[in-house]
Amino acid sequence: MLMILLAHAELDGLICSGTIADGEHTYALMGGRAPAPRRLERTEALAELALRYFTGHGPATQRDLAYWATLPLTDVRAGLAQVRNRLESFQHDGRTFWHAPGDAPTRPQEPAAHLLQILDETYRGYQDSRWVLDAAGHVPRSRETAAGMALVDAQLLAAMRRSVAHDHVRFDLQPYRALTPAEIEALDQAARRYGAYLRLKARITLP
Repeated sequence: MLMILLAHAELDGLICSGTIADGEHTYALMGGRAPAPRRLERTEALAELALRYFTGHGPATQRDLAYWATLPLTDVRAGLAQVRNRLESFQHDGRTFWHAPGDAPTRPQEPAAHLLQILDETYRGYQDSRWVLDAAGHVPRSRETAAGMALVDAQLLAAMRRSVAHDHVRFDLQPYRALTPAEIEALDQAARRYGAYLRLKARITLP
């Protein structure tokens, strides 16, 4: 019941999430955290939402934003129409992808590999274009079989299960195809970064 009341207070703009203190979530008064909030009309809010989503999540499609924000496409299109001159786009596979202005990277991005939970925005932030993470089509288009995923160069290569013990963290990988030595090394580096953050020894396992 307490969590329901807190959720309603957040939705009403009375409180907002604060920092973690002694392992517990805290809350702050919205008036203290944001004493002079912007008050947007609906059309302005739709425009702001479109600009922020495509700037932070692009390249993405209108349907991606509709899914992410649980809005009808008519609202998404109305917002996008107001800010499209502040974004760039390209066509691929019959769809228009919107993104922030700027040049494409000229060299591989670092780090190359990531070990993420399936709820991460990299996966859950999209619906229409989610499977750009699997350009080769190796991943089954069915219910997720694990709570985690392993990516290298923005491609989903394996399902991942994480196990944390008192002295180590282990990542059990189930690849969707045979991994190259370079991909395994990149994932091993990702595991070591993860372990360093938790101050635990880390390793990956493969079948």
